[in-house]
Amino acid sequence: MIPRRSGMVFATILLCACGGSGGASRVIAESPDEPNATETDPGPIDDLVERDAQVAADILADALSGNDPTLAAWAAVYARRLSLRHDEEKAQSAIARGTEDADPLLAALCWRWIAERVDDPLPPWRGNDDTAPEVAVFAWLACARRGTVPDGLRTAMHAGDATADAPLPDEWKALPALLAPFDNGPLAVAVAFSAARRRELAGTQNGTRYPLAADLRGELLSSFGVTAPAGGFPRKKDAWPNSVLLRLLDSPMRFHPPELLRRICVRGNGALQREAVRMLGAVGAAPGAVDLAAAAAAMASEDPFTRVEAARTYLLMVARATEKD
Repeated sequence: MIPRRSGMVFATILLCACGGSGGASRVIAESPDEPNATETDPGPIDDLVERDAQVAADILADALSGNDPTLAAWAAVYARRLSLRHDEEKAQSAIARGTEDADPLLAALCWRWIAERVDDPLPPWRGNDDTAPEVAVFAWLACARRGTVPDGLRTAMHAGDATADAPLPDEWKALPALLAPFDNGPLAVAVAFSAARRRELAGTQNGTRYPLAADLRGELLSSFGVTAPAGGFPRKKDAWPNSVLLRLLDSPMRFHPPELLRRICVRGNGALQREAVRMLGAVGAAPGAVDLAAAAAAMASEDPFTRVEAARTYLLMVARATEKD
């Protein structure tokens, strides 16, 4: 765990990402359980965490206000993932553009937030049969919450057949942890749903087999407050596209020990460093000071994408350490 002086507790983290580096002042930490904490001289570790949290906030704020639409979209979904205060108008614009990004992970996350927040503008659906299934799932949910689903999304939530008598594979149990840096739950369910229907996995209840994907679909509908269409969903076999996000399970980086991940975060570069930073933020052991130091080092990268990933990871780990106190 992160060592702290006994009198200093990071009870909440409120990061205001409005206005970029030169915007309004940011409250990095508050201690409502100890009203007089601001009058206490914080220890050196507390100073360091607060300073680097400020750096992380500036990185995300600058990316959200910058000219790179992909970086802005990542900053927007991360601000929402972490419940950071930010420029909502810029976030809505960035997320709307991000729905058409070539990265299926980013596109799925953008549609996921549009599905959750009905005040967000609804972009047109321009997907096709090759679109990643998770992108289509969240686009369907976003449209359904607003009362209209375009023809191109009609089959996005079909469960398909049930031919394989098997539960979810054991390796899929790693999905929530792997996707936790990006999302707090629905994305992992969408990935499992898409993969389960393609593999036609079956569940059994009261001696009756049914598509396991139907259970996962029901969880998604419940999470977003969407009711199934009248008459339910047709059950038919389609040529479902591969769940490209399932490839995260095949990443060798997730089997690396924490010491190696930290070393890559500090000394690596390019895609390797970015993947290590992402993996360092996956749910696991409570983050310690060495993990924060590794993420902080990556925030100094010359690559703006790596800086955004490191900033998200740093803030996520600080929040996670606080929750475990």
